[in-house]
This record gives sequence, C-alpha cells and structure tokens, in this order.
Amino acid sequence: MPKISLVSNSGKKASFTFVDNIVGETMFNLIKKREKNIRPSHGSFNMFADPSAIEVKLKKIVKEASALGVDMPDIPDTLDRDSLNRIHEAFHVVEEVYMAETTEYIKLGEDIKVIRRLLKDVNFLVHELENALFAPKQAAFTVFYIGEHNVSDRVILNSELRKMFIHTSMPNRVTLHVGYATIGKNLLHAVADNDVELVKHGNIRPQLSLSTETIWHWNPVNLINTSKDDKDKRDKRMRDEWENKVRDFVVNNNLQDYVGWKDPIHYNSVQPCYAYSDDDMSLEEWYHMIDKDGLAQVELYEDN
Repeated sequence: MPKISLVSNSGKKASFTFVDNIVGETMFNLIKKREKNIRPSHGSFNMFADPSAIEVKLKKIVKEASALGVDMPDIPDTLDRDSLNRIHEAFHVVEEVYMAETTEYIKLGEDIKVIRRLLKDVNFLVHELENALFAPKQAAFTVFYIGEHNVSDRVILNSELRKMFIHTSMPNRVTLHVGYATIGKNLLHAVADNDVELVKHGNIRPQLSLSTETIWHWNPVNLINTSKDDKDKRDKRMRDEWENKVRDFVVNNNLQDYVGWKDPIHYNSVQPCYAYSDDDMSLEEWYHMIDKDGLAQVELYEDN
C-alpha cells in the first residue's frame, strides 16, 4: 500500500501506511493532486493542557467578536458542557452566514477577515476546552489541511464511502482519519455532547464531502496484536453501543420529529481511518513533533 509521511518544521518524519479500502484509496488520490504543504488547524494534547488558560482565551475572543457586532452568547463564570454547546452553535450559525458567497456582511470589508478569524478561534478553543475538561487524559488529536484551500477538489461522500463511516477498531494507536470538512456538528457530535437544543434548532450538519482535512489521532489502547475474531467482536460491541446511545438520545429527548437517526447520512457519522502509523513514538514525542515543532508538509510514496 502507498505511504504518507508527516514532516515537521525541523525535518523530523513520521511514516503512515494507507489502509487497503475505498477510504484509503480515495484519500490517497485526493492528496496526490494537491500541494503538499500542511496548514495547521487545531487540536488538543489534554494531558499537557491548562483549562483555565484556554478559558481565558475563549472569553477574550468572544468579547472581541461581540465588539465587532457578531451575535455571540454571554459566557457564564463557570463553563459546563451545555454552555460550551451554545457557544459552539453560535459560532456555527454565524460562520455559515459569513461563509456565504453573497451576503450583506460583504459590506463590512476588511472587518469580515477579522471576524472570520475570531470565529475560527472560537471553534478551535471550544473543542480544545471540551477535550481538556471532558475527554480521557490519554486521548489526543490534531486537525490539519494538506494543500491550499480549494473546495472544487472535494470528493462527494457517496453511499459506498458512507458505509465506512462506522465504529471500527483501529489498526494502530496512532492513526490518520478523514476530517469532518463541515461547519457545525453531526449527530454523533450532538450525542457525545448531549446537545439536545442543537437538534431542536435544526442545526445538525451531516458530512457531505471529503477534503484533505485530516485528523491525527492518538488512542491509548494498542490494538495491533488483536486477533481478527476479537476485533470483529469489539467492532460489533462498539456499533451496538452507538446504536443504543443514539436511540436513547433521540427517544428520551423526544427528538423523533427533528432527526431521522437511522438514516445513514446521520447514523454513519464516525470519521474513518485512512492511514496508520509505521512508527513507535511515545505520546510525548508526538506532542513535541506536532505541538512544539509543528507540521510543515507531507511526502507521498506510491506502491513500487
């Protein structure tokens, strides 16, 4: 299978092998025709994070956005899951307007650039704070884009690709996943965040296409030596758990009239793995490579 290397600013390389399925093939072909520079987005190594410092940054950015006329919610003194949900929804709704090609906000001129930067910062900081406060301390992720922004290079998420957006065991504790490539939250995000109001407001946004957006993910559980039988049992258990969670979320909150959770566009909403690590680096080594050194580019290697 072809390989891809992440290259840091200091020249350190980390190799990954593309998975042998339609997701790996699609992402390889998508990345192959793009520029190879990496545009960092956001992420969290929450075992090294300071939630208080992140919260201070978030409040500052929201205040700056509000001063420019952006309709942002008030931030309470104590941030909990629900208040973070509402802040994220406010970002999502406003960002969709500012992303539109034709909008009255174009009249704002240069201010729109500042506003969109602030909105992106709000999004990133909310995710970082959520991960620092609520995620397991051995979980880590970072999101980045390969090449310059170009929506025309996206691949439509057809029915065959959609079948792969399900819970499965990972081939390594360090993996690269298809990015969400969408503003807002899908049903999986809403269930994970217990975000009932988002669904009632009609603001669920299922993923419709693939881009070069990539999620680097660290899983503390190493599954490399898991037998196929054990892997199959684990996969079935994860899918059963997801079905129970989403059913309970919809039924217990009377959301049946708001979302058809059995529709694959909503039900199949797990970002699939497209490549797995060939290296045996510690989490601390990854943290220094990604967060401290920074990622600069990728190198792609085709099959011989």
